[in-house]
Amino acid sequence: MKKAWKLLCALLAAVLAFGLVACNPEKGPDDGGNGGNETKIEIAGTYSIDLSAMEMPLTIYLKVEENGDFKFSNTKTFEMEKSSGTISKTSTDYLMLYKKVNGNDVTGKTCNLTKETNGNLKFVGTILYASVTIPSPMQNEDTGDDVYFFGVPVTGDEGGESGNTLEIGLYKWSDEKNQYYLNLLEGGSFTAFVYYTGMASGYAYDYGTYTKMGAMCRMTSSVYKDAEDKTKPLTESVTVDTEGVIKADVKLTPFAKATKEITLTAVTEKVDVALTYEGTKVMPPMMGNATYNLELTILSDGSYTFTSTNVSGEGEPYTETGFIGLENNMSGKGVIIPQGVTTAGEITIGEDESITFKVPVVTGTPRGSVTLAPKAAA
Repeated sequence: MKKAWKLLCALLAAVLAFGLVACNPEKGPDDGGNGGNETKIEIAGTYSIDLSAMEMPLTIYLKVEENGDFKFSNTKTFEMEKSSGTISKTSTDYLMLYKKVNGNDVTGKTCNLTKETNGNLKFVGTILYASVTIPSPMQNEDTGDDVYFFGVPVTGDEGGESGNTLEIGLYKWSDEKNQYYLNLLEGGSFTAFVYYTGMASGYAYDYGTYTKMGAMCRMTSSVYKDAEDKTKPLTESVTVDTEGVIKADVKLTPFAKATKEITLTAVTEKVDVALTYEGTKVMPPMMGNATYNLELTILSDGSYTFTSTNVSGEGEPYTETGFIGLENNMSGKGVIIPQGVTTAGEITIGEDESITFKVPVVTGTPRGSVTLAPKAAA
């Protein structure tokens, strides 16, 4: 009898133990609380998506739960849901399956996600946000380049109180063979100017557009192509950590097979002169055959000042500023982007190192071709 009683107690304890586990509200019957998934999804977290590339001054937010549920919102508190669904892991990336968009049930709507090495999420497909459909990539109307949207992890301070916001401005990096300047400009464009030495010495450049959110800046190059897909522009990045260290992952020269991680410092001093050119231009008879002296000064960050002065002293000199990029070893070409202009003009570099490009010589006249020679050292 005593033996039977012990057996009954053991059986009852087992049943109670099973019941307690099965009824634990924090765990599901299949997976220990991960919504049916045996493992937690690796990309769980909160992300911000900058939509300024669509000419929309808007940042939206994505929250991914550990069980793969996701939702978009206009705030980090996610009080208002704009769309939602589930994310599953595929063999190569992740697949978003939308279930609700703008409060309505949907079926068959998906978007692919790729996790980048820096933790960002790259959207490949369509972001459905309330009544807005956001293609990724979308085509930049000015350059024709494809622009992808990225989810940047929200760190909690968003680059605020910790002082790790990446500021617009001029940055520099150098070593024994390279000197690199990066200028993050107002309006979402960037320029870069490089001087390098070694087996070959010369200049290189980069320019394009960027999107910035807190401590992260993602740049889309108008010069270089993606190493794996030559139909797509190269994506470069700049980040600043909580200690204020600024890291950039950029392509330095056309010779480089891959991007390079460098540490940038903000430029607070006057930038040195890198190159100077000079020449003359005789205007057509309708402008009195006037002769103008032309001077061009290019600083080490690629910024330039062009000045045209009538040799007779009549009239006011014409002055133009902007960015010039030169690549004198592989292409023998360059670009000129005047201040306030988004479309780059072409520069041709001659065998004698002269440069030919279009610029107004007189205020109010169209851009005409000029050829300038390197200025002799004083």
